[in-house]
Amino acid sequence: MPELPEVKAHAERLQGEFGGAVLERFRALNFTTLKTFDPPPEAGQGHPLASVSTRGKFICLDFGPVGYLVHLMQGGRLRPDPKQAAKPRGGMARWVFDDGRALMLSEAGKEHSAGVWVYAGSPDE
Repeated sequence: MPELPEVKAHAERLQGEFGGAVLERFRALNFTTLKTFDPPPEAGQGHPLASVSTRGKFICLDFGPVGYLVHLMQGGRLRPDPKQAAKPRGGMARWVFDDGRALMLSEAGKEHSAGVWVYAGSPDE
């Protein structure tokens, strides 16, 4: 698992690169990735990425009315996905933005325990 300073630096980089981009769609690529059902993950569609922050070792992608809380676990990575392959190796979830860019959650190895929680409002609630 990345250490806290690495997670914070990662969030700052993502904010700089994707901040303000409008979410076109979210797709869980692995059945076990999405850990919640309400609110639905589609609720973020059409909203800009307001901020990327951290809560402990979680990365919070805030799209206004909803947010996505991402835990990278042991070998997880959240990074730009220029290829957007249909079946990416280690791919767990993908956020696609209206400008064509995408963000991929992937995890090396076979465990695949990284996860995404969808929340309404603030992650502190």
